[in-house]
Amino acid sequence: MKYSKLFKETDNMVIDKISEEFPVLTDEEKERIFSMSEKKYNLEKGDKKETSYDVGSEVSGVEQYHRPLWCKIASAAAAAVIVIGGISGGMTLLNKKSSVPNAYVDENSSITQASSGQKEEKGSAVYENIAYTLTNRFASTENKLFSCNVAADENDSLTFYMYSTEKADKKEYHFIRVTDPLFRSYDKLKEAVGETFSEKLCDQLFNYNIENFNDELKPNSNYAYLFSDAYNCVDFSEYKDGSDVNTDDLTHDLGAYISYNGSLYVDQERIRTSLNRFTSYPEIIDNSENSFSAYLFANFYPFTTSENTITGTKLRFDFIRENDEWKIDNIRIGRNIEADTAKAIKDYFKNESTGYKYENLLFSSDKDYDITNDIIILSHKSDESCTVYCTIRDLNSKKYLEFNAKIHFRNDGFDHEKPFDSSDYYLSNVSISRSK
Repeated sequence: MKYSKLFKETDNMVIDKISEEFPVLTDEEKERIFSMSEKKYNLEKGDKKETSYDVGSEVSGVEQYHRPLWCKIASAAAAAVIVIGGISGGMTLLNKKSSVPNAYVDENSSITQASSGQKEEKGSAVYENIAYTLTNRFASTENKLFSCNVAADENDSLTFYMYSTEKADKKEYHFIRVTDPLFRSYDKLKEAVGETFSEKLCDQLFNYNIENFNDELKPNSNYAYLFSDAYNCVDFSEYKDGSDVNTDDLTHDLGAYISYNGSLYVDQERIRTSLNRFTSYPEIIDNSENSFSAYLFANFYPFTTSENTITGTKLRFDFIRENDEWKIDNIRIGRNIEADTAKAIKDYFKNESTGYKYENLLFSSDKDYDITNDIIILSHKSDESCTVYCTIRDLNSKKYLEFNAKIHFRNDGFDHEKPFDSSDYYLSNVSISRSK
C-alpha cells in the first residue's frame, strides 16, 4: 500500500470508529455507569499530568493533537446528540470500556514522506498516521480472528460429528460460511494479514502449527497472543456435510475456522460481538527512515481477559518499511494496568495494611472473584503509576471498605519472567474508610 492510500484511509477509519463508539446502553448498564460516575465525581481528581478519565477533563500525559475542521463540526454535532440523548449517549463516555477518541489527524500540518531520507522529529504526524492506520487494522483483524466477530451466512452451514481415539463420544459442530470480504477464503485471510504484518511475521504465523505445533516452530511465548487457530485452519473439503470426523486424522488442532471447497467457515458457537479499542494515542519512539516504534494501550481480547477494564494493556509496536510499504514487524505485550493494580491491592492488604485482616476480605478466599469489577482507574501516567479507587468486599461479598491510593510501579511492565510481588510497587496517598 502506497502512502497516498495509507493516509486517505485514515479519515474513513476515524468515521467508522466514531460510529462504533456509542452503542445503546441497557438499563442495567445505565445504572452501573451512573453509580460509577457519581462515585468518581466525589473523589479527588488525580494528578493533572496523568491521563484522566473524568468527563470534561482534557486528556493529558500524551501529546496533544489539533483536529481538522470537520472533526470540530462533528464534535459539536455529537455534543448536541449527547445532550438530547441524555444518559443513553452522554454517560457512555463514562463507560469503563470507553476509549480515547482517535480523531487526531491535523489536515493543516505539514506531512512529509518518511522515505525522504530525513529523520522526522519524534511524534511527527507522518509516523502517527502510519501507526494509527496499521494498529487499527490490526485491532480489526484480531477481533475477527480471536472473537470470530465476522459476517456469516447462517443459511449456508456444515455439520460434522467429531470424536477421537481417547474420546469416543461424538460432539456435534456447526459451521457457517463467512461472508466478510476479507475473510471469505483462507487465501483472502492471508492477504488481509499480509497487508498489516511484515513478511517475517507472516511466515511465523502461517508456518506455525501446521505439522509439529509443539516443536521449534513456536516462537517466543511473548508472541502467543498472535497465534489464532484461524491462521492454519483445517481443510475439511474431503469430508461430506454431516459426516463423522476423527480429530486424530486432522493435520493440527481444530479451531474456530475451517476451510471447505475454497470458502472459510466459522464455528457458529464461537461467534461473539465485541469491539476492539485502543485507549491512548500512538506515542512514537525510536523513529528513523525505515523503522519506528509506538506505544499504545489496548483494551481488548486477548490483551485483556476481563470485560471490566478501562485502560488495558500497554503494547509496543515495531514498524518497518518493506517494499516501500509500512508493516508491523513485532508486537510486545507490556503491563495490564488493571491486572497489576489488582495484584498491588491484594498484596498491600496481605503484607502491609494494619487494622484489617486479610482473611476477612473476599479476594483472600474466593478464587472466582474478579476484583477488577470493583476497580476504577481514575488516571494513569503511562504504565508507571495510576490513581485508583476500589471497593473492598467482605467474605459475604458485601461492600466493606473504600480504598483510594496512588500506585507506583517499579518493575518493567514488559518483563514477564518475575512474579509480581511487594518489590514491584509502592503506594502513596493511601486512604481507607468504611463503606457507607
